[in-house]
Amino acid sequence: MTRFTSTNPATGETVWEGEAASTAQVGAAVEAARAAFPDWADRPRQDRIDAVKRYQAVLKERAPEMAEAISRETGKALWETKTELASMAGKVDISIRAYGERTGERSSETAFGRATLRHRPHGVSAVLGPFNFPGHLPNGHIVPALLAGDTVVFKPSEETPLTGQLMAECLDAADLPKGVFNMVQGGRDTGAALLDQPMHDELPQSSLNALKALRATDRVRLLGIAGDGEVMDAYVSTGAFDVLVTPYHVNSPWQVRSRLRDAREKSSAARFTRGSVLRPMASAA
Repeated sequence: MTRFTSTNPATGETVWEGEAASTAQVGAAVEAARAAFPDWADRPRQDRIDAVKRYQAVLKERAPEMAEAISRETGKALWETKTELASMAGKVDISIRAYGERTGERSSETAFGRATLRHRPHGVSAVLGPFNFPGHLPNGHIVPALLAGDTVVFKPSEETPLTGQLMAECLDAADLPKGVFNMVQGGRDTGAALLDQPMHDELPQSSLNALKALRATDRVRLLGIAGDGEVMDAYVSTGAFDVLVTPYHVNSPWQVRSRLRDAREKSSAARFTRGSVLRPMASAA
């Protein structure tokens, strides 16, 4: 087992210490999520809403403790980390409204017959957390995934494992069925082990290091690139899915959208600053 720690950047004190998940433990977490998926996906929508509302209630109750943990691990001012906790709780209501507006079943008559649109959960969602917003950004993937009927495997940033642990405790207190939410702690090797799992479901990515690790494997190749200078789109293939990297505004960070090969499109929320590892890509492989 590999032990690692998180430290307070302001004081150097050790904030958290523990063991990184092994490849076998990562695989077990994914299998647990996969086994829990059918039952979770088949539950009534209201059951899943009730579950994330319970999670929201625990978040609010533990907000002071979690805000302090984020402050200690990231070095942010406490007033800022308190706003992050408020955003995490607020994301639950936003996600419930969005799910109601964007999903469900819709039918309409057409010139060629009746067309019906249905939405379904996809399976296991792997969430790789960042260090800069260690609660807010992964929370923004976990809550919508649970509402949609997906199960989750979450790896917090190795810089903020205490924040990840506290999030997991909140979700555990929400009384989710076994295997619906799973967490693995660790650094690059743990993240790589999660990426190497045979998942053809969702892969939201919330950190630059995640994509760096992805590109470092022999399963990744550059499909193409369009544009020049500060505005460009890059297409990266990992074999299981494609990744489209595109600047959504000239003065904004990168937004990454993952697109599965079977044409099921979904967005992840990876954001990368200009000058990142993606910038050197200048021609198609």
